[in-house]
Amino acid sequence: MDSFECKAKQQRQPQKVAMQCGVLLFFVFLNPWFSQKSFSYQSIEKQHILQKYNSCLYQRGMSGHWVQDWEYANRTDYRNHGSYSDWHLADQNFTSTKSQPFRLATSYRWVDDSNCPIHEVDLQEFCNACLSLQINQILIMGDSLSIEFTQALQSLLGFPPIGRRATGFNARFQPWTMKCPASNHLITFLMVRLSQITDWENLAKQAREQQNITVVGRAQEFINSSNNKTAIIANLGSWMQTTREYKLGFMSFLEWLSYLEPNKVVTFWRPTIPGHFDCLPATSEEKTSFDWKHPVVQEPYKNYSEYYQIMDERNQTKQLTGLDTHRWELFESWNTWTYEKLHGVHYQLDHDDNINKDSSNLNDSAKNGQKVYWLNIFNSSVLRRDGHVGFGDCLHYYLPGPPDWWAHFFHSALLDLAHTNT
Repeated sequence: MDSFECKAKQQRQPQKVAMQCGVLLFFVFLNPWFSQKSFSYQSIEKQHILQKYNSCLYQRGMSGHWVQDWEYANRTDYRNHGSYSDWHLADQNFTSTKSQPFRLATSYRWVDDSNCPIHEVDLQEFCNACLSLQINQILIMGDSLSIEFTQALQSLLGFPPIGRRATGFNARFQPWTMKCPASNHLITFLMVRLSQITDWENLAKQAREQQNITVVGRAQEFINSSNNKTAIIANLGSWMQTTREYKLGFMSFLEWLSYLEPNKVVTFWRPTIPGHFDCLPATSEEKTSFDWKHPVVQEPYKNYSEYYQIMDERNQTKQLTGLDTHRWELFESWNTWTYEKLHGVHYQLDHDDNINKDSSNLNDSAKNGQKVYWLNIFNSSVLRRDGHVGFGDCLHYYLPGPPDWWAHFFHSALLDLAHTNT
C-alpha cells in the first residue's frame, strides 16, 4: 500500500487505516531526510548496515503478532511490587503450576513482520549503547503509564523497585542511578509526572520564561545537570479531555524541546495506548478478596480485526448511551496527527487555527533542529487486552506484563542508533 493509497483510505476510514498506513506514511516522509544525508564512508557494506538500522528504527512494530513462549517468560521474569497498592497483586498472589509456571500475560513474545530484530533488554547491551551515544541520563515524561514503562525498563535491566522505590508514591519521582557492569559508566533515571494539560503548558512556559515551576522545572534541571546526553521518552494523552487539549499539550512539549540544545538530548515519543473494554477480570469484586489461585485466562487479540470489532461495538454503545467517559477511540487519530506533525506532513484532524497559527516554525520536530524518534509500540500494544489490572481498570497493566515490550522496543531503538553512531 503506497502513501497515496493510504491517504485516500484515511479520508474514508481514518481510524482503521491508520494502523496500516500510519507508520508507513511516517517512514515515507522521513526517508527523504535519510537519503539526503551525505555519507563519507568508504565501505559500501557499512552504508548497507547503516541503511538497515535506520530502516529498522522506523519499520519495527509496523505489524506482527503475539506468540506464546514460556521460555521468554522464564528469561524475563522479575519480582515487581509496583508503586500503587494494587499494581503488584497479580504477581504477588500468583501460584505457579506445571501447566502455567508464570502468569499468562508474561508469556507472550512479539513476532515482527519486518526483518528487524527486537532485542530483549540486556544490561550490558544497554550500557554499551548508552556509552556509544554518550547518554548517561534517562528522562521519562508522562502519566501513570509512563511510570509503568519506567518500572518495566529498570526491572528488565535487573533492578526491580525495592524498598521505598517500590512502595512509596513519591519515591519513584526521585532520581535513581545504576552502575554498568565492567565499567564506571553511571546511568541516572528520572521519572517526571506530567498528566493534565496545565502540566504541559507549564512545561513550555517554564522554558519560555526560564522559570522553575515546581515539578516541570525538574526536567530541564535534570538535563542541564549533566555534560553528557539525556535520552528522553515522552508521552501524553490519557488525561487529555479533547483533541484540542491533546494538540495543545503536544505543541507545548515541542516548544519546550526547542529550547534545549540538540546535542544534549536523544528524544523519543511514545504513542498513546488505549485501554481494552473487554479486559479481565471483569468483576466488581475487590482485588484483595479475588481468588488469585485461579489464573486469569485471557489471550491477546489474534489480529487487528478482533481489536477493531470490540472497539466499534463499544463506540456504538457509547453513542447510544453517552455513559462511557473514555476517549480511547480518539487515541489512534491523535497518534497519527502527532507523528505526521513531527515530520512536517501538515496533517490536520480539524481546522483549529487557535492551535496551529503559531506552530508552523515547530514542524520537523522542533524549530532548532531537534529530532524526535517514534517509538512504535501502538500496533503491538493494542492487541494486548490481557494483563490489565482489571476490576474496572482496563488501562493499566500488571508488571511484569505488556509494558515490558515498550522497554524492549526502546532498547532495540537505542541499539539501532548506537550502530549508526559507530
